[in-house]
Amino acid sequence: MKAIVTSKGQITIPQFIRAKANIKPGTKLDFELEGKDTLIIHLVSKDITALKGIIKTKRKRPVTLKEMDDAISSHAINRNACL
Repeated sequence: MKAIVTSKGQITIPQFIRAKANIKPGTKLDFELEGKDTLIIHLVSKDITALKGIIKTKRKRPVTLKEMDDAISSHAINRNACL
């Protein structure tokens, strides 16, 4: 796929690429030049809060800190028993 650079240095990313890479208005891109004629474009990592909700779960509420501590303790006790 090709794009043409305008006199202002802008390009239009083809719709197919935008859809596949989930590029929307406001998406940040990082440009890397490799050698003389290779340009690599990376999607800039999003803020960690953007990951909220990507993993589906049957839980109705988040895990509490106490539940996390209990699970860690339980695993540590079981692991020590095996040693």
